Amino acid sequence: MEQLVAISKRHREFTHLNTTVLAVSSNPPEHNAASLQTRSLPFRLLSDVDFANAKRFHSFDDFEERALHSTLLIDSKGRLCWGQNGGAPFTNLDFLLNEVRRVNGRR
Repeated sequence: MEQLVAISKRHREFTHLNTTVLAVSSNPPEHNAASLQTRSLPFRLLSDVDFANAKRFHSFDDFEERALHSTLLIDSKGRLCWGQNGGAPFTNLDFLLNEVRRVNGRR
């Protein structure tokens, strides 16, 4: 939640850059809906209960059998332009916003 709260505080900056923020969790949809209401997050929280997308985007540790924290930047054509996966949440939002600007500039 640390990462989601940090991003929600700067959500307007992402919106200004014509960027949609989506969050994905392994929780079922009803749990995610309750989390969104409790925390008032300004973006969609999607469910990946079977880890299909976590595996697709290399956001799953097969050895530990658990999802990893991942931050992915996907352009408007569906191409993965940048990503970071790991045990800790990515919170360098200045870097991420600069990457969004870079990707938007090369359309």
